[in-house]
Amino acid sequence: HRAVEMRHEIDAGARRMHAAVLRNLAAVYMDQGRLADAVPALEEGLEFFSQLGDRRWQAGMLASLGDAHRLQGRSEQALSCFQQSLALCRELDYPRGEAMNCASLGRLSQDTGRREDAARWYAQSARLFHQIGEPRREAQSLASLGETLATAGRQEDATVAWRQALAIFKELGAPEAAQVVAQLEEDDP
Repeated sequence: HRAVEMRHEIDAGARRMHAAVLRNLAAVYMDQGRLADAVPALEEGLEFFSQLGDRRWQAGMLASLGDAHRLQGRSEQALSCFQQSLALCRELDYPRGEAMNCASLGRLSQDTGRREDAARWYAQSARLFHQIGEPRREAQSLASLGETLATAGRQEDATVAWRQALAIFKELGAPEAAQVVAQLEEDDP
């Protein structure tokens, strides 16, 4: 019996390693802009993680697949992937994954002209990043929220979001502070 158990452990380890290689390969493809190559690698990796029952990695693969679809202009596929990933992150009580998906849903909503949805998603991601202590990502979400609100004609709300982002970026000594200053100056000449 022990030999059979060891064989199952080795098989599971090999599948996990293969899935991790696919995830890394997909990341390289995405960095190179080779989205058509990234999607099959992500889909295959997702299948491996599903077979292994690794729900956290399934969530990550779904989010990456959503990004690839979004960048290819496949809004409906992207939305489905992000929603599935978000649901898994919530089930797993994984707030960082939840925050990342909210930010991704904000970008997708912004890309498709759904500004109010984008603002809601960015605000939610900023709140979650604040709760888990990731100030840079919180500020990035606030800056994106400001941009979305400004595009929607909500200048006062945009200014509030940008000022919050700027305060965090300055505290971190982050170079993004200059971009937010430029947005605030453009908003109030």
